[in-house]
Amino acid sequence: TYPGRREELLALQTQLLAQVDQTVIPLRSATLTTTLSRLMESLRRDHAYHAQGDGSVRFLLTGAAASSEGLALALALYCQRLELTCQVVEGTRDGVTHFWTVVETQDGFRHLDPSLESAQFYTDGELAQLNYLWDTAAVPACAGDEGPEAAP
Repeated sequence: TYPGRREELLALQTQLLAQVDQTVIPLRSATLTTTLSRLMESLRRDHAYHAQGDGSVRFLLTGAAASSEGLALALALYCQRLELTCQVVEGTRDGVTHFWTVVETQDGFRHLDPSLESAQFYTDGELAQLNYLWDTAAVPACAGDEGPEAAP
């Protein structure tokens, strides 16, 4: 829960959604892969990643550094505003708690980690090779045989 009065929270929500819409509306006509790539680039360009950063989407308004949870939630919010199916995943990367997003693409579901420097779409096997672990029963399967798909 967030501290503050209901009116303050509603005003914050309105401000946040307006800012998110400024980012996503111009992308509505782009291909899905291009849209997701640009969203990831926007997050990385405009917001610093820090393991101890903000774990909510409020960083989008404050300019504070974001944790993997904050970045994954922000990417999910962008996807939801575009009516894309997605899910935030809690797992570990190299044994440390970490968050990322699974998004439905034209090739099926894919893992996207906005805390990484490169915008790539990963299958389950590819992400597991990078030392990620998660509850596979709780997350849509990201199947495929090819290598990581680089975002354009």
